[in-house]
Amino acid sequence: MINIIVNPTSRSGRGEKIWNKVESMFRNSKKEYCVYFTKYEGHAKQIAAQLTKDPAPNDYETTIVVVGGDGTINEVINGIAFERNVTLGYIPTGSGNDFARGLKYSEKCFEYLKKRVDHILNPSEYEWLDYGVVLNGGSQVTNRRFAVSCGLGLDADVCYDMIDSKAKRFFNYFGMTKISYLLIGIYHLIHFTPVDGVLEVDNGKQYSMNKICFVSFHIHPFEGGFKFAPNANHSDGLIDVCMIYGRGRLGLIPVLLSSITGHHIRKRGTRIIQCREARLKVKTPCRVHADGEMFGLQDDISVRCISKRIRLIR
Repeated sequence: MINIIVNPTSRSGRGEKIWNKVESMFRNSKKEYCVYFTKYEGHAKQIAAQLTKDPAPNDYETTIVVVGGDGTINEVINGIAFERNVTLGYIPTGSGNDFARGLKYSEKCFEYLKKRVDHILNPSEYEWLDYGVVLNGGSQVTNRRFAVSCGLGLDADVCYDMIDSKAKRFFNYFGMTKISYLLIGIYHLIHFTPVDGVLEVDNGKQYSMNKICFVSFHIHPFEGGFKFAPNANHSDGLIDVCMIYGRGRLGLIPVLLSSITGHHIRKRGTRIIQCREARLKVKTPCRVHADGEMFGLQDDISVRCISKRIRLIR
């Protein structure tokens, strides 16, 4: 049985349009499949949890195909019980599609999407992917998994505004989502208040930072289409941490612009390190996101990499 979770509202309705185009391939394959359409925020997580909640024989494999964007992928990996033998397939239909970029998938050509469906229907190659977990350090500990990245500071501010952004919907319609990220980023760059903090990584080394713009933790290189962690590898068991700090607002502009192509790593005020686990403490609570989804205001977070736990159809 192939279980397909479709987010029909991804990229302003693109998810439903793509599904309508490729559904015939599943129907004509004669393979058994079941489609679940998400109806509200968090629904994909509930569906994935329901599909994997019951114990199963060791040789039983649950296949879940995600038709959506980064937010849908995030919900699915947060719902999956990884104790089960689960295989994922992915058809990208989102606006940011950072997960797809990291895997070198293309969502722009329908012929390519047909190849993706064919690979899912006739799988011959698989890849094991890492995912990350972010935990808060408060009295009531909560956590969230992420497939692509999580971050604290300016990048989270942008992600929060993008969730209900009219600009995002407008530029999505014309296939120019990165412009909406840039416009909202410029607004927050003008208005944000930097904070000081300390990052401690798994070898005990500490990095003290003043005037933090943001700190992001990456499994994949891209976030919002920006290449903040150009060397991140989704199956190396490591998190790439991008720290941007110590510069005034005007000085941050060339850093952020150069991050579109990943050349910000040469700029003063940028540091990128690799680790398996990290803890970040800041003096003032800041917004935190996981794959663009809200994780609240936090002043103490821990992040770790779960190595090669997601089995994906290539």
